[in-house]
Amino acid sequence: MREQHNLQQEYERFCATRPARLSPREQEQIRALAQDIPELWSAESTTAQDRQRLVRILIERIVVAVQGHSEQVEVTIHWAGGFVSQHQVLRGVQRYEQLADYPRLLARIEELRQQGKSMAEVACCLNEEGFRPPKRVERFTAGMVGGFLTRFCQQGSSRQADEARQKLEKGEWLLGDLARHLGMPQTTLHRWRRAGWLQARKLPMAGGLWAVLAGGKEGRRLAQLRHHQCKHPGQPPPANLTTPGTPQ
Repeated sequence: MREQHNLQQEYERFCATRPARLSPREQEQIRALAQDIPELWSAESTTAQDRQRLVRILIERIVVAVQGHSEQVEVTIHWAGGFVSQHQVLRGVQRYEQLADYPRLLARIEELRQQGKSMAEVACCLNEEGFRPPKRVERFTAGMVGGFLTRFCQQGSSRQADEARQKLEKGEWLLGDLARHLGMPQTTLHRWRRAGWLQARKLPMAGGLWAVLAGGKEGRRLAQLRHHQCKHPGQPPPANLTTPGTPQ
């Protein structure tokens, strides 16, 4: 009797460790959920722990490979059952030089500037063509294009600028040189040019460089216009400061 009692207890403990038998209805529910993993994943009743368990069940391992120091990342997922899927994702990078299409971006910005497009127009074209800045920023702006040109495009253009200076006439400055002389952004000078506040001509050479008439009295007028805008931001400048003249 004692031996029979011990065996009975062992059997009960064994049964307690066995998973409960599912009813046909419960089995059908599980099969239905297994056919729609996204629904199971996003269900309100699915907890974070459930999702972790689901990932461990479905995925055996994940291999991540970054292409150099760029934003391009290749992800290979080895799923349970032997299926392997490959994906390309983007990671955040800190510098333009890390972008995989940096050379193409540089060439495209220079090309658009040679066409005479403004900074805002260049930014719009880049956004429409699918270019993206670093640091997880979604879109280019005119200011970002101006900063990019100052930092990158003009670093290698000293020889071109020297050649352009040889084509200047009396009283003319390169727009970039004049901007540095006046201590102001080139974008502002381009805005003055489009508004008719200064006399400028595009030089007959590649690169889209502009020559600005800024000698003598005209140069002093532009300096006064810059001073007025710094001292009275938001106020329209007087007409005598926005009316181009001729150098003396």
